[in-house]
This record gives sequence, structure tokens and C-alpha cells, in this order.
Amino acid sequence: MKRNKVAYIIVALVIIGGATIMYSINQHYKSNKIAIQKTNSVQANKTKLVIDTDNKDVLPKNFRTTKDKINDEKSKDINLTGLSDLNISGSGALSEKSLAMVKEKIGDKSIIDIDLRQEDHGFINGMGISWFGKNNQANKGIGREQIILDEKSNLDKISKNKHVKFDELPKGKSLNTVKSIDNPESVETEEELAKGLGMSYLRITVTDHEKPLDDQVDLFIESIKNLPKDTWIHFHCRGGAGRTTTFMSMYDMMHNAKNVSFEDIMNRQKLIGGSDLLKETNKDEDKSRVEFLNMFYKYCKDNKDGYETSWSQWIKNSGKQ
Repeated sequence: MKRNKVAYIIVALVIIGGATIMYSINQHYKSNKIAIQKTNSVQANKTKLVIDTDNKDVLPKNFRTTKDKINDEKSKDINLTGLSDLNISGSGALSEKSLAMVKEKIGDKSIIDIDLRQEDHGFINGMGISWFGKNNQANKGIGREQIILDEKSNLDKISKNKHVKFDELPKGKSLNTVKSIDNPESVETEEELAKGLGMSYLRITVTDHEKPLDDQVDLFIESIKNLPKDTWIHFHCRGGAGRTTTFMSMYDMMHNAKNVSFEDIMNRQKLIGGSDLLKETNKDEDKSRVEFLNMFYKYCKDNKDGYETSWSQWIKNSGKQ
């Protein structure tokens, strides 16, 4: 009898212990599952798919050219030497029709579309779309080649979807004219769009609100230093402000630094519709961008070999690295 009681007690303990272990394992599994779900959710929601531009027959936001007429009163104290000879324009985000309007505005010239956007973007049914992250910096820290591959992959996924839903950003930072699209008719990269319109294309990946990285500066210089004289360059970013003004100023410096002061180059880019980068110095990244532009001006002024010495090499030789 005693042996039977002992046996019952042992069996009961085993059952209770097993149940406790299984409960613990189940709780651990549930906890891990929740953690995994949260992680996947965070990754999936890291960016929002938004509409940047409707596909309309209008010039893109903040469009301007270096041939635009400048108010004489505003420019009387600014040296405009060489500005109208640059053959460059700038703007914000594009659509299929707005890029065609840019081409029509520029006329019968060889045109290069220089895309300064680091963030993934493309075109759905001609509308300009992008994946918007915090401060529009979702791809910060990712290399140019990887960005291009990831962007193409994201657009390919959209082209296979029967239903595409768009997010909306606050404060008018995105358009909300279309909530969703069923069975998109066309999905393109910007390179495909530009080349389809008979333009050349160059991607320079620049983090929004920040100075460009040295490797992207080198790529820019190497790509444009020996262009035929009548080539036209159209620069653009998302808003047509910071990044576009930065690179239009850099191009201006490459051609005119020996004859025009740094301040005049920056101010005349503001006069034609660019950002006043010299006054936008409230944040560290703004100050860093102005410091970069000042150094780039010195690089251009110091240049004596047709920019065969790269920006990175010049920085290294100058001990500024």
C-alpha cells in the first residue's frame, strides 16, 4: 500500500513538472513569436510608400535654370559672370509628364538627368512615388550600388501586385490624390523613364538634409568634367531645395570659382530659385554642408589639371581628411 502511494506521488509530480515545463516553453515561444512579429512589423513600416508628384503636364516643383532672367535690383551687388553659360537647371521630384516638360523647356540639346535622391523612388502609371523614412533618410549608410538594387527589387514587387496602397505624410509632405491603384499599368525606375525620353541618366545618392559623401562627389566630378560644351544638365532631389542647390552650386564653382567669389556663387544660386544655404545653419548638418561647400570652392579654385585630381585625393593632400 505504501509503495502504491509513493508511486502515485511520483507520477503526480512528473505530470505537474511536465505541465510546468510545457507551460514555460509555450510562454517562451509566444514571447519570441510576439518579439519576431514586432520586429517584422517595425521593418515593414520603416518606410511609407507615398506619392511625390501627380502625372501632369507641368514643370516640376521649384524648377529653375541658370538662363532665367534675374531681377536687376536684387543682383546689382552680385557677380553674375558665367552663370548664364552653365546650361543647367534644377527642380524637385519628377513625374513622367513633368520630365517630358523639362525636356521641352530645355529644347534640342543633349540632356543628362542627374538624380540626387538617396531614398528609393520610381514611377507608377507616370506618378512619382517614393519610400519615405524618418527625415527622408531611410537609406542613410547604404552604398549606392545596393540602393539601386534594392530600389529595383521594390519596384519589381509593385509591378507584380494587383493592388497598391499609398500612405499619406502629415503637413502636405506627400500627395493624397490617389489612395490606391489596382493593376498598375506601368512601373519604372527613373533611369528607365529618362532613357525612354531620350535623356542620359546619372544617380548620385545623397542623404536628404546633409552634405554629399566623398565617393559621390568623386563620381559626380568624374562623370561631368569632360562633357561636350552644349550638354544640358538637369539636377533634382525630392523638394528641389537643399541637395539640388548644393550640386548646382558645385557645378557653378567648377566652372567659375577662379572668377567669382564663394558668396556670390551661393547668392546667385539663391536668386534663380535655390535655397539660401548660407543662412540655413541652425542644425549641425546645415553647418556641415556649408563647410563642405566652402572646401569644395577652394578645391575648384585650386584646380590646375582639369579636375584630374579627385576631390578625395585633394582632401587627403590638404590634410583635411
